[in-house]
Amino acid sequence: MNKNVESLLREIHEKDTRELAESHIRDLTFDEAKKEATVFIDKRYAINLFQSSRYIPHLIGALRKCFGEKSHIVLRLDHPHHAHEREMLIPHAVHY
Repeated sequence: MNKNVESLLREIHEKDTRELAESHIRDLTFDEAKKEATVFIDKRYAINLFQSSRYIPHLIGALRKCFGEKSHIVLRLDHPHHAHEREMLIPHAVHY
């Protein structure tokens, strides 16, 4: 496991958020020049869960403790970004 991810997991004190992060965060990179932390998440539904009001304050708080209060946070899908024919059938926006 990436040492940035391990340090993030140590900073998350909310049990539900920590378990969600352990199972779905695949990588975490930090760009010193831009002060930007990029969190790579493996599933789309997990990104939706992290963006909910229940999990996002704990995740952002832990990331800011690790990388500084002025850092920017980006949640990104850990996807190989290959353009397959089947991917072209996925709509750009899914409404529930």
